[in-house]
Amino acid sequence: MTKIAFVGYRKWGYEIYEGLLEFQKSYPHFSLDVVITSPDSEFENVRKIKKYYVVDGSNNDKIYDILKENEIDIAVCYSWSWILKEPITSHFICLCLHPAPIPKYRGGTPIQHQILNGETKSAVSIFRMSSGIDDGPLYSQTPISFEGDVEDIFARMVKVGISKTRNLIRDYNNGKLKFVPQKNLNKAPPWKRRKPEQSELTFDQLAGMTFRQLHNFVRALTGPYPHAYIQFKTGRLYLLSVARSSVPRDVLNLESRVYKRKKVTLKIRDTYVQVDRFTFEPLKKN
Repeated sequence: MTKIAFVGYRKWGYEIYEGLLEFQKSYPHFSLDVVITSPDSEFENVRKIKKYYVVDGSNNDKIYDILKENEIDIAVCYSWSWILKEPITSHFICLCLHPAPIPKYRGGTPIQHQILNGETKSAVSIFRMSSGIDDGPLYSQTPISFEGDVEDIFARMVKVGISKTRNLIRDYNNGKLKFVPQKNLNKAPPWKRRKPEQSELTFDQLAGMTFRQLHNFVRALTGPYPHAYIQFKTGRLYLLSVARSSVPRDVLNLESRVYKRKKVTLKIRDTYVQVDRFTFEPLKKN
């Protein structure tokens, strides 16, 4: 019996975990009793999980001990944001799902970097983890669309993740599991993870942006990532959704309009934009 552990903490990772549990009903040749997650886990129905471990993401020693104690063959590390180090990656088959056609866009916050660069097509890459950053050999790379909201992209990732991981488990059990080394790694250095302050938009930046650029900026930076925002002296205006507007409004009195919860309009390079949805976070007083 192949023993599999699921290592993750995001909602989309949990959805893949559930999909594998459903697969287990028709293909009972593997166990999926062990789940390792982080303190800020988005996993649900945890009481139903037989062996549920909450571990600090950087605690590689603890993760190694859990995998060894449970005699794990494969660790499915989907939606895990921390680097697994030796001896974990050499002692166990550790799988990663990365939403990019790696080696291109390997590294941190790949969805955001691609959307902000105007990419409309990407891929779901499943590979065996090594001690480097997303540089391990590939099992599969499946094209997906990057149109729509981030939630739409997550849904496509989940669908591909379930399908390909089911195939991978079968291949492992049949002795046919193969990984292919990535090519041209030296030409695609890892991207750095975006920082919350990079979500800020200044009025100078807005004046130089097209609608497409602003739309991509806003849709890329939605939960669970820090939302796009405009900083005022009195607080932050978080942009949740934008649309073209043919009716210019009082852009100069933007801040007063926010306080009154009125429609907010921004002037950008090629048009006026209405902020369909927003929240305002007043500056905390000392």
